[in-house]
Amino acid sequence: MTEKKRLMLFIVSLLALTMFSSVVLSETEEFNGEILSGESIDIDDFTFIITMNKYANAIFIDADPMFQTVQLYGCKDMESFRICFENTTYDEEENELYAIVQIYRSKPEVSITRTINETDLLVGQEAEVTITMEATGGHASQIIMTDDYPVSIEIYDLEGGCRVHENQVYWQGHLDEGDERECRFIIKGTEELHQSFTAHLKYWDGFKWVNEYSSTLTLDFESVISVYSAIVREDYEVDGTTFDFDEENPDVDIGETFRLIVNITNEYGDDIDVSAFDINLPVDSIYQSVSHLRFNYINSSGNRSSFVWSSDRISKVSNNVLRWKGTIGNFSSKLFIVKLKAVKSGSQSILVQTKYEYDDMAFQDNQYEDFIIRDAGIGIRLTVDDESKRFSSPVRLDDDEDTDEEDNIDIEALHPYRFRIYTQNKNKYSALEDVDVTVITDLAGFKKVHYDEIAKEGQKIPYSVVLIPPQVGSNKEFPLNVSVTYKNDFGERYMNYSEFKINVQPNEDLSIGWDSSEGEVLEGGEETEVTVSVDNQRLVDIKEVQVTDTIPSEFHIEGVHAKKVKLNKETDTDIYRYRLIPPIVHEKTRYEIVTNVSFFDPDLKQTITYIEVTEITVEPLKPDISVDLTIDEPDDVYMGMAVPVEVTVGNDEELEIVRDITVFFPLQEEFDLVGPKTFFIDKLDPGEEVTIKNILKIRPKVAGDAIKLNNTVVEYYDNYGNRFDENSTEETMDVIQGRVNAPSIFMRTIAPQTLNKSTDGKVMLEVKNNGTIAADVTVEQGDQAWDVTVDAGSTSVIEYVVRYDTEGNYSIPDPVATVRAQGIEAHTKGSGADVKVTLMLPGAVEEVEEAEAVEAVKEEVIPEKEEMSFEEYESLKGVTDKAALIRYGLIAVIAIVVLVIIAFIINNQRKKGPTVPFAE
Repeated sequence: MTEKKRLMLFIVSLLALTMFSSVVLSETEEFNGEILSGESIDIDDFTFIITMNKYANAIFIDADPMFQTVQLYGCKDMESFRICFENTTYDEEENELYAIVQIYRSKPEVSITRTINETDLLVGQEAEVTITMEATGGHASQIIMTDDYPVSIEIYDLEGGCRVHENQVYWQGHLDEGDERECRFIIKGTEELHQSFTAHLKYWDGFKWVNEYSSTLTLDFESVISVYSAIVREDYEVDGTTFDFDEENPDVDIGETFRLIVNITNEYGDDIDVSAFDINLPVDSIYQSVSHLRFNYINSSGNRSSFVWSSDRISKVSNNVLRWKGTIGNFSSKLFIVKLKAVKSGSQSILVQTKYEYDDMAFQDNQYEDFIIRDAGIGIRLTVDDESKRFSSPVRLDDDEDTDEEDNIDIEALHPYRFRIYTQNKNKYSALEDVDVTVITDLAGFKKVHYDEIAKEGQKIPYSVVLIPPQVGSNKEFPLNVSVTYKNDFGERYMNYSEFKINVQPNEDLSIGWDSSEGEVLEGGEETEVTVSVDNQRLVDIKEVQVTDTIPSEFHIEGVHAKKVKLNKETDTDIYRYRLIPPIVHEKTRYEIVTNVSFFDPDLKQTITYIEVTEITVEPLKPDISVDLTIDEPDDVYMGMAVPVEVTVGNDEELEIVRDITVFFPLQEEFDLVGPKTFFIDKLDPGEEVTIKNILKIRPKVAGDAIKLNNTVVEYYDNYGNRFDENSTEETMDVIQGRVNAPSIFMRTIAPQTLNKSTDGKVMLEVKNNGTIAADVTVEQGDQAWDVTVDAGSTSVIEYVVRYDTEGNYSIPDPVATVRAQGIEAHTKGSGADVKVTLMLPGAVEEVEEAEAVEAVKEEVIPEKEEMSFEEYESLKGVTDKAALIRYGLIAVIAIVVLVIIAFIINNQRKKGPTVPFAE
């Protein structure tokens, strides 16, 4: 290359570098936007706090532990981030100055893939593994790749820079963007293996370690020879046409003859010579012979059919070793079914060992078949039967985990029960000798029982006794422990132990129920239905129980009220029902009805009696009267309007006179009662009625729809001096908002919600006049009274103290007022208060009734920012714009100069002609 061409190339490169200096390869834009000074930008686990100086020509970035200052129109690097301060912008509406910021990030990414040319292999066969690592997104440093294999796999012939150490293939280094590293190696299985593997890649992305994994690779190295074995019990047969060698081996009873089944299969394509196939037996299992296995199934015709597996021959080398050797054809099998006898209990293990060769390799397969020889033991069972019953089903207790029987029972004190204890030999292959049975319990004493022998699957009943549990104050548990020691046919001594829990409950009393459908307070002549029941909570049935109700002769009775019954255990039984009508009385009278329950207890040899007394209160028959309230209500009722009211009281009886009738007119907060508070009527003859009119009006003080009027209450007496009362029918009134041209008195009691014991507390009674006329008001509250004058639109406050010497909750009664104005007298009531009295600690503050809560609005305080005026901003913007103009102008000038130089050189080259040796 000539000097001039090199000069041209340098100049063009300089120009390109100058014009595109802001372009960075392998970067991704993470942020591009406007941001206020002091705000932050979150990118993954990083937070960038952007602060702009008051001249708006630089920003400070805080990304602890990284810090950087960037000038306007400039960029700075922060590790793998690049921050650019592109410009500023002003929001006139918000009066805010924003920085326009761009954040770029360089982040490498490395991927890993792994492939294999074969995954289903025989032991000894080879496969080639290829691992590929590729970098994208930038330079990746500190890359570590590992691929682990078990020791049963040989690894060799590694290519591509990978190494192996203790069966771990690894590579370490770095990759530039777009680089790829490929690693190849050979693996070979030395024994059967079925396992999955994943290659691991770790690299540093500039901030943290990144982990990547290849897809899972599953390797299956099958043995050339497969050996399957299993234990089956005596008389075992298969339902179906296949045998599952994967089932868990069963436990074998001592003395039992069981079978070992072993299948050996050649999985290879050629014949294999087996130099030795040995079955090594434990000393506690005696070889008897080869055997067979029967399969039962339903054939295609639906009929039951079967076939048999028969054992191949095998030689007995010694009492504990069986051996076969020979050739197994390709994809052929040998089947051995060996009959063994269990002569000692405990954990056992049979070793099946196979030695063979192929492809100049020798193999040995060891397989263990583990199982347990057990002593089946003795089954212990307890039955408990109610001895007082001629025919009953005994409760059976059994602590055997294989049964659903319980190991506990509830019985009743002082009642006879028959206890039977059963012992059974659970082994059908061995008898039991020298058997001793012992029972220990606080319920009774049991002597030891001995048996010389219990036959195979034989049963004995060492105990059958009647026990009467003692009386207890509350439920009490009595353990009953049964232990059995014995020897089996092979001289082994064992002990079986069982514990049963006998829960003795107290001899419960019977509970008598006497229920009246109309209650136990009746009016004379009022009919009720009586139900008598007896609750037997004892654990035994009770027979011949006599139940009788003794009823005063004044009552009329319809139905059975005496009966003999049987009471079932733990049952509430209805005995009988009858109708009862009490007599007519003229004063409140009390009667007693006695329910008697008795039976003979054969255990205690005595009669047991229970008595329940029920008191019936008979009240005089209430004379029927009627109380009707009639409101002379106009079409529209306004506040302050006095509305006439009539009350009609009538005696609805046909024969009886009612006397001393007092009518109490209603007082309530919403209305004034204009007129008297009460009215007295001397008597009313049967069928007579009196209408009270022209003396009573009600004056509404509030507006609303369907305002409910309190009931008018009438108190009266019959001819015998018995007092009764009756309420009027309910009435409502619609009231329209309006001006009250009268007094309108409202009263409210204000008192501490909590008051200290034996301490004076101040009570304020507000008397407020919402009307247009002043009034003289007499206020009564409890046993106190005050006279106040309340002007229109004003409030008077009455203050007094209360004191309580006992802790508790107290009510200050509603105040009642008599209002006088312009010669008219009216009555009304207000609201009282509730006070809680307690003993307070010194310094405690009484809780006074709180005023209505007003929600407070929290004022948000925004920190003051450093602001600049619009003129300052325009001036600063002019300076920055001028700087940008100078910068871009300089770049343009340099570009023009470079282009002029290039044009000059090219033009000068064209003007020069070739040198002429013979110029004229």
